[in-house]
Amino acid sequence: MSYTISIDSNREICTIVVKGIYNGALANEIRLAGAKIVVEEKVYKFLVDCRNAELVASFIKLYDYAQDVLEKLKANNIPIHKIRRAFVVEERSENFEFYETISVNRGLNVRAFFNSEDAVAWLKST
Repeated sequence: MSYTISIDSNREICTIVVKGIYNGALANEIRLAGAKIVVEEKVYKFLVDCRNAELVASFIKLYDYAQDVLEKLKANNIPIHKIRRAFVVEERSENFEFYETISVNRGLNVRAFFNSEDAVAWLKST
């Protein structure tokens, strides 16, 4: 399990590329790194490339992940509406659909895409 993070200051987008097993431990590590970027770099748009990752989580854990993101944002006084996260996936899966739905239901801006171009266009649309 691994990931890389880069910031494109021209587009004001943080790109996270995840490879291998995307489980709870890695998700937490990435959430912490993302929160740090928001606070220190003032970057609010995230492109999370999961095309080479396998999301391993139960629906209960996915529910918890969305709640954890919400709590981290509130704890750091980050306005929820400012954060946009676009996940790029190989194919639609129940896990990503569920995560997208529960995130949106909590007021988080999250969408899944099949290619980076559409994801970036959505991130830049606001």
